[in-house]
Amino acid sequence: MTTVLSIEQNLFDLAPGSYAMDWDNVGLLVGHREAQVKKALLALDADDATVAEAVEEGYDLLITHHPLIYKPLYHLTGDSGPERRVEALLRGNVALVSMHTNLDAARGGVNDALAEALGLTEVEDFLNEDAREGIPSIGRVGTVEEMAPAAFLEQACRALDTNGGRYYLCRRVRRVAVGGGGCADYLTDAYRAGCDTFLTADCKYHNFTLAADLGINLIDLGHYATEYVVLPRMKSRLEKAFPEVEFTLSARERDVVGVVAPPKKG
Repeated sequence: MTTVLSIEQNLFDLAPGSYAMDWDNVGLLVGHREAQVKKALLALDADDATVAEAVEEGYDLLITHHPLIYKPLYHLTGDSGPERRVEALLRGNVALVSMHTNLDAARGGVNDALAEALGLTEVEDFLNEDAREGIPSIGRVGTVEEMAPAAFLEQACRALDTNGGRYYLCRRVRRVAVGGGGCADYLTDAYRAGCDTFLTADCKYHNFTLAADLGINLIDLGHYATEYVVLPRMKSRLEKAFPEVEFTLSARERDVVGVVAPPKKG
């Protein structure tokens, strides 16, 4: 019998809990470790759509990248989104396991998946301000065949199937740093690592002005697109480890951030 505990442990073997940042909350967040798992749903977030999907379609376990609970819940009254979703999971007997910054750092985790999707070679750790001794850093550095920045941008958009993005481009692309999700503040670290390009998400205006000052390409293709790439990898890993369990990528999850196209001139 496959239990929540056995799946949680398999994921911790990939991404040890010790890799998580101090503020993070990973592992089993809702449910019981001894519960049997026959069907498991994978998603980036435990939002209303994925929780409803898990409950309505009879899943025993929801596996997400982003934790549903970051801060203590002092009551369950349904007054907030997390409370409402925790209640729904409990009523539906659906457990919730999340692997977050530990999966960002892990070998074979988010940033290795991102580097692979972008075609990076000679991939190595991206040492940044949050690097910790004995733990892989959050982010990777690799190389691509030298190309024009616009060509790399187009290639990256196709590879990540993003719905849009923002960028500052100023030089040809060869050495690329990547940080899935909100790693924009590692821009200076990418520059110090000798990178001509940094691809990440959640960039602010000052990140782009700093990129211009440093003379480094900065590409923001969105939090969702730069992290979703790890889910098919997780699904494949779990299917091999637990062939008796049905693992499915959410069909209802969508990137909540929309992108508006500029109006046509004239």
